[in-house]
Amino acid sequence: MIFLKCGIVVARGSRCCTSHLCEDGLAIKLFDHIRVSKPDRWKIDSDEFQIFVEDIRIILFKQKKFDFDDPSCFSDEGYQAIVGLRKEQFNHLVNTVSSMRNSHVRSVRVAVAVFLAKLRLGLSNRVLAVLFNLENKRVVSHINNQVRKALMKDFVPYHLGLKHITRQTAIEEHQTAIATILHTNKPDQLCVIADTTYLFIQKSTNNQIQRKSYSMHKHRNLVKPMILTTTDGYILCSLGTFFSDYKNNDASILKHCLYTNEQDIIHWLHKDDILIVDRGFR
Repeated sequence: MIFLKCGIVVARGSRCCTSHLCEDGLAIKLFDHIRVSKPDRWKIDSDEFQIFVEDIRIILFKQKKFDFDDPSCFSDEGYQAIVGLRKEQFNHLVNTVSSMRNSHVRSVRVAVAVFLAKLRLGLSNRVLAVLFNLENKRVVSHINNQVRKALMKDFVPYHLGLKHITRQTAIEEHQTAIATILHTNKPDQLCVIADTTYLFIQKSTNNQIQRKSYSMHKHRNLVKPMILTTTDGYILCSLGTFFSDYKNNDASILKHCLYTNEQDIIHWLHKDDILIVDRGFR
């Protein structure tokens, strides 16, 4: 692999620090740090050459279609097309899910890539299993469930929800000047925009859920989360989800969130804060 990536032949008997090894070879992430200081000239006999060619054949045979274990396999455009993130953002997300570990089935990088590709492309688990060289669709389903739990533990609490940001930070860093001028008359008033959005779902075989999730407005099955944002578009939290039948219009959903004190919203918002809504809240 080092020869294929860097054009360097590692002689038999060469040694390496254990911290730089991964499974049966040098960690792929270290390949970018290898620098060729002079032309590599080497001599091998026929037996060594035969072994060398056989090793290359095995490596090429095992080459995956989507090899996210190799950070250099895709460009930034490739990462964005498949997982919806730039390479740097993807690497940061992988480092965030500290509760996940590599397994004999997949690495953490591959697991996160499978999950994001599912969200980004909407492909079936069977297709994802083929693309990521996984055994079957059940493995993909298990991986997605593991990543979802890891993200809920290691990522979501620090980037979404009213507990991840203070009210004062929202005012100082995410409230636009025009919103402050138009809507506030006190220095510490916060402007929050509330609205529901749609998450389309498949038809349910359960008749009760099918009726509750069918939207007469969109003529599709969907559920609705309530999204709170600041005036510059920064997402504070997502409340819900809620069914889309006639009992769950925007006003009743917000009223339910306030009555049940979802995410401690009653204490997070202060008296005289401004809540900006559309006519769907009438």
